[in-house]
Amino acid sequence: MDSTRRQFLIGSSTTVSFLSGCTRLTGDKVTINQLEVELVNKTDSKQIFHFAVETTEGLDHWQSREVNAETSESVKRDVPDGYDPLAIHGVVDDQTASGDLIGRDGMESEEICYHIVFEYEVGDSPSFLESTDGRCD
Repeated sequence: MDSTRRQFLIGSSTTVSFLSGCTRLTGDKVTINQLEVELVNKTDSKQIFHFAVETTEGLDHWQSREVNAETSESVKRDVPDGYDPLAIHGVVDDQTASGDLIGRDGMESEEICYHIVFEYEVGDSPSFLESTDGRCD
């Protein structure tokens, strides 16, 4: 690899790393109205999903749900005022997953709802997908 390309890659990584935490510095107050975690079991057997949301107050209590093969189940909950979720952590079939919750960044609405998909498929590690919306179902 030539030195110009190497310098570009190092500079780009440094810039992305430096700016990655800046999205919360805007000072805009966003209210989280609802948190929904959809547990998706793409295996041919029942699985037990365990998950917990990490907030500015620390780790919420762990929740567990058994999900039948090739189905999904949603866990919805209204959240208290000032609820500030930062990350989600999960375990299924002795495999772990974690993800930062960044969906509020760039939202025009002051009130949002989180929808998080916790998905597990044979041969793959569990994963989280996140979306946010200004309207709650």
